[in-house]
Amino acid sequence: MRRILVLSLMAASLSAHAREPANSRVVELSEGERAHLKQEMRALLTGAQAILDALARRDMRGVTRHAGKLGSSMTRQVERGNFCNRLPVDFLLTGQSVHQGFDRIARDARAIGRPSHTLNQLAATLNHCVRCHATYRVSVRRESP
Repeated sequence: MRRILVLSLMAASLSAHAREPANSRVVELSEGERAHLKQEMRALLTGAQAILDALARRDMRGVTRHAGKLGSSMTRQVERGNFCNRLPVDFLLTGQSVHQGFDRIARDARAIGRPSHTLNQLAATLNHCVRCHATYRVSVRRESP
């Protein structure tokens, strides 16, 4: 039953990403900034998969370890420069919510240690990702000749 729930959550998340809305807001970034943002999103997706894998094995230490890497400490590793100045405030706040969600997952996995609680937290955190992907589309800013 638990595996069906996990697979359902993953499928819903992936199908939401596959449908790009026609009215999405465009965020224009340089090629390097776009690549950096995509790299961070891939790290979040890989980490979420590692958390699900740890949950399936009831390995709460693994959950704590993987979630901790995706929390607020991840944002401190980013060299920001003018990059964040070009992102919409809602985009930044959603990203912050995602990292804070992973902080809570790490904290509660260690303190509470209940996989069902962690799974609910992960679903709520991933909803931020789904909402952001439904709202924004990143494109490369055209350089003037």
